[in-house]
Amino acid sequence: MGVLEVSCISRGFEVLKISLESARVCFHINKSEMTASPSPLLLWKHNTMSTNPIQPSSFSFFFLPLILISMATYTDAITSPYSPTDYFLLDCGSSSNTTTSYDGRTWGGDSGSATSNFSSFESKADRQGGSVEQVPYMTARIFKSQFTYTFSVSPGPKFLRLYFYPAVYSGINESDFFFTVTSGVHTLLSNFSASLTVAAMEPQVDSMVKEFIIHVWENQTSLNITFSPSPSFYAFVSGIEVCSMPNNLYFKGDSQQIPFVGANDLFYIDNYTALETIYRLNVAGASFEERDTGMFRKWQDDSSYIFGAAAGVALQGNDTDIRYTPATPAYTAPTAGYSSCRRMGPVASINLNYNLSGFFPVDSGFNYLVRLHFCEMQEYVTRVKERVFDIFLNNETTMRQADVIAWSGGARIPTYRDYVVYMTEPDDGSRGGKQNLWLALHPNMASQPHFVDALLNGLEIFKLNQSSGSLAGPNPDPVPAPALVYIQHPQKSNSKRLLEFIIIVPTLLFAIFALLFLVVYFFILRNRRRIWCWVLGQAKQMSLNQGEGFSLPKELSRRFALSELREATNDFNDDLVIGRGGFGDVYMLRANNKNKSRET
Repeated sequence: MGVLEVSCISRGFEVLKISLESARVCFHINKSEMTASPSPLLLWKHNTMSTNPIQPSSFSFFFLPLILISMATYTDAITSPYSPTDYFLLDCGSSSNTTTSYDGRTWGGDSGSATSNFSSFESKADRQGGSVEQVPYMTARIFKSQFTYTFSVSPGPKFLRLYFYPAVYSGINESDFFFTVTSGVHTLLSNFSASLTVAAMEPQVDSMVKEFIIHVWENQTSLNITFSPSPSFYAFVSGIEVCSMPNNLYFKGDSQQIPFVGANDLFYIDNYTALETIYRLNVAGASFEERDTGMFRKWQDDSSYIFGAAAGVALQGNDTDIRYTPATPAYTAPTAGYSSCRRMGPVASINLNYNLSGFFPVDSGFNYLVRLHFCEMQEYVTRVKERVFDIFLNNETTMRQADVIAWSGGARIPTYRDYVVYMTEPDDGSRGGKQNLWLALHPNMASQPHFVDALLNGLEIFKLNQSSGSLAGPNPDPVPAPALVYIQHPQKSNSKRLLEFIIIVPTLLFAIFALLFLVVYFFILRNRRRIWCWVLGQAKQMSLNQGEGFSLPKELSRRFALSELREATNDFNDDLVIGRGGFGDVYMLRANNKNKSRET
């Protein structure tokens, strides 16, 4: 027996081992291992009566085509999108056999997938919000009591997506829906209110999707989803999606040891674990869903979660340049996610004084899987130690000297790193509620990198079930009602007229009084001399009538008799007129006062 080792210069084939022995001939390729291992093992056994050794030339001629075929199959498995083996789309409450959503996917009615001993009924929403699509949100199945959906699926992990549009259905208000959702031993939602959850979401939306990851065991032939209304309430669902995924996409088991942040320990995610997707972000890129790798995952823009004004620099690359590897196959994340990134910027002095940070509100009391996606797309970063940075989660040092090129093996080759972090209960001792999960990146200067910088391409955060099997968190607190805005309605016209009367009448009266005041003022100003003389004349006449002289000092005044005035003016001779006033002519006269002559 002999062993021949042949090195193959090809990505994904490090060493090809061929075993020779005189027992039998077989050629075995394990395709499932090829998609999971960077060094697949090819076993070949030869059975012959001849003791002549196989010549290298005949060996190469016989096996080279097989090697090339296997390499092509292997490369195709790395770079091709995932094709789900199980895929269900249910437009719940729809009476139509098939409906088509805005993204071109075909949804079926849910009557054939439901089994229950209790009643439910179909209903349509009373209104359609501005951001709500017709399919699957405008119809729903309403549950008065416990109800179960059953899906015939193959073993393995599955995406379960529940679609909700809180509205009024058949006269039932959206505040009357509180319910629990379970699958096997896992509680996905407990006393859940879609209305409260949607009202608290930022940015504001009208509908929502809850995404879970559940593993179906080898001895199971179906996936059951059970809805149970809370006492005196109802349950509902607008749509259900079930989609299979690659076995090792998130469930690594003992094959991958995940660092447990804040503890000197490792964490394992096995098939007993259920996950809920909390965030899936395309860092520095736009939101998208249709370009995902066969699993219809929705990637969102990250701008709402950047801490403060330190947003760094957003970069966009060419998504055709992404080179996937066996360690990071194409289904890990789409090219659109790896071709954009957020980095700190070109100025080293500025980068050293801030962190590239984000915060993500999550339920306390749970472990969270944090997956960070990286890919060096800038043409000047091609070697190790050119860009090195530190990673922090919740103010805990998660990774020192992170080097994307060292992790991936080269530029434009994607990679990712997983970490598990526990979100403790609030300090005040209360259970539940939201806390911020913090992520920060900062340049590592101890490694003396060429560029003082850090970058991030994508982010996924998953909630892991508690020991009880529960993923359910509390409902958000009710959002305070906005300030009242008065809108004219026919039944409120009298109130509006009264309000207008109260405002307009005092204003009009004030304007009238102001106008009258101005008229009187200008009249007096123009005729002030005549009015003043008239007043003096009236005062003088009153004084005469009362037998009193005009109110001047006695030493400056004298009372004349009419005869004296006639004599002094020569019987009011016009020759003695020296002027005319408002009350008549003014005369010059001579009068004697104690033998003194005086002109007046």
